[in-house]
Amino acid sequence: EDKQLGYVAFKPDPATSTIKKLKAGTMTHEFMGPSRKWQFYYDKFEVGNAVSLPNGDFVFSLDSYYKLTKSSGPPRYFSGPAVLISLDSKGEENWRKLLVKRQRMDGSMISLGHMLIPNGNHVMVIDNDNPQNLPKSSDDHDLKLYYVISTSVVMQKFDSKGKVTKEAVSTPPDAKDFVLITSDYNKISKNLFQIQFMRPKGWTMLSKTGTMTVMHN
Repeated sequence: EDKQLGYVAFKPDPATSTIKKLKAGTMTHEFMGPSRKWQFYYDKFEVGNAVSLPNGDFVFSLDSYYKLTKSSGPPRYFSGPAVLISLDSKGEENWRKLLVKRQRMDGSMISLGHMLIPNGNHVMVIDNDNPQNLPKSSDDHDLKLYYVISTSVVMQKFDSKGKVTKEAVSTPPDAKDFVLITSDYNKISKNLFQIQFMRPKGWTMLSKTGTMTVMHN
């Protein structure tokens, strides 16, 4: 039987200390469609990131994960499809986009998932990906698997209408073999932020951290 997956959006009112329910939505088809060919169900779903924008819109992502426990060695983690949703100030959907992802990491989830960074009334999604996926669209179900020894850092920019552009994040030569730590970033100014990298050592060990400053328009 298919899992039923959805979301509920609430809006707090500080003046009255109340919370108003704005929207309830479903998205079973995004997670339970072609992703089945990847041979397992994702068993953990959560709101991964959420940001508010100057125009009153609110953008968030619903992410999927799977943990494979082996008889020996560390567990293996997978991050699968995500759905990016934009709501207006009344809770109505402006747009939703499927982000097909195939990510794997052993022993840790530090490089899985993605960052969601506001940029004016646009948002940027930054994550680790297989470099062979760069020419492909974000909803292509034939993406190659990312894991820590086959990686590039990719940024997808979504405008207020949901139109997307995709590009690789340029890294300095000494950060060529690093993976992005997706849990956090530091905003320096309006168009400048800092992200963290770690260098893989073998399959599961991570060592030698570094940072990179990125400017966006």
